[in-house]
Amino acid sequence: MAVHTTPPDGWHRVRATHRDRKYSSATPVVYEHDDSGRRVEVVPTLVRAPGDGQEWQVRELFNGRSLVLDSAPDRAAAAAIAMEAMRGH
Repeated sequence: MAVHTTPPDGWHRVRATHRDRKYSSATPVVYEHDDSGRRVEVVPTLVRAPGDGQEWQVRELFNGRSLVLDSAPDRAAAAAIAMEAMRGH
């Protein structure tokens, strides 16, 4: 299943920082708003034991604060949540 990761107008994809990658070896997807610097991240959570399912969190970072907006069982669903969050900006 293809994951739609093209951001809405006014947003661009940025490179994940080391902090973004601490949870898992899976690659996070990070977007930043052109004017405000607001970030929306799709980040995999830590898998604690073999067989644990991986969950993807959608987080918003703005003015030094982080807020988990929602979570999803797969990257595609999390990307859809992130797109909605960016359109609501």
